[in-house]
Amino acid sequence: MSQTLAKTLDGMMRAITAPLSDRQRDKTVAAFSERLSARQTADVKTKYGMLKFQALRSAYTASAIARFFDDEPDCLEWIDTTLQAGDVLWDIGANIGLYSLYASQKQGLKIFSFEPSAFNFALLVEHVAMNKKDDAVNPLCVALSDSTGVFPLHMANLSVGRAGNGLQEARTQEGAFKAVFKQSVPAFRGDDAVKLLHIPTPTHIKLDVDGIEGLILAGMPEILKQVKTVLVEVEGENEKFAADRIDAPLIAAGLREDMAFRAKGNPRNRLFTR
Repeated sequence: MSQTLAKTLDGMMRAITAPLSDRQRDKTVAAFSERLSARQTADVKTKYGMLKFQALRSAYTASAIARFFDDEPDCLEWIDTTLQAGDVLWDIGANIGLYSLYASQKQGLKIFSFEPSAFNFALLVEHVAMNKKDDAVNPLCVALSDSTGVFPLHMANLSVGRAGNGLQEARTQEGAFKAVFKQSVPAFRGDDAVKLLHIPTPTHIKLDVDGIEGLILAGMPEILKQVKTVLVEVEGENEKFAADRIDAPLIAAGLREDMAFRAKGNPRNRLFTR
């Protein structure tokens, strides 16, 4: 619906400005663009204070910010009740930083936000800067997996805020897709990231990468022995093979699923605790 309306509005703008000279048409379009830019910043009022986001960068960012409290209320509750001062959060698949920024409002947290897409990463960094949270949030334009190296990140769409990318192959938990672009990205096993990048071992992990959650968990056996909680999204093929891909490495590390958590909001999210 939004894409259809956008095309309709674009057509109306072209029709309205068609009688104008090139100069007047460009000035009119520029003036309209300025008006839209003035509406770009959205304020989200949380229990900890106000957050600012660039809402109109794409249909995906607009939707995600408008539904900030509705999409994953269970994740927000997990941040509220579980993360404490002194903890280290790894937000793996941070996208444009909504949950990293929400967590940054709690005092004494250190957050590492992993987002390999350069398009999403740029806006993630901008959001950190807008909210003056660079002391708490550490954005990293790298991927995590079960192998360390440089790999292609396949994208089905170049819009900012778009999820559903595929590392190494054009595939998510929903199956294969046709890529329109691939970006070379550095990827690390989680355990290697701690050793090679000298970043602290996480106390808590939020994991949502649309497909390779199992590979990421397989690449951090030492981390999982030390982490307190892991919040992981499980759907599509991952749900079908959850026992092997998701449950097995977490259970081997001494973690168990909190079954009551599934009923708290987004049933795709599963919480494992020590």
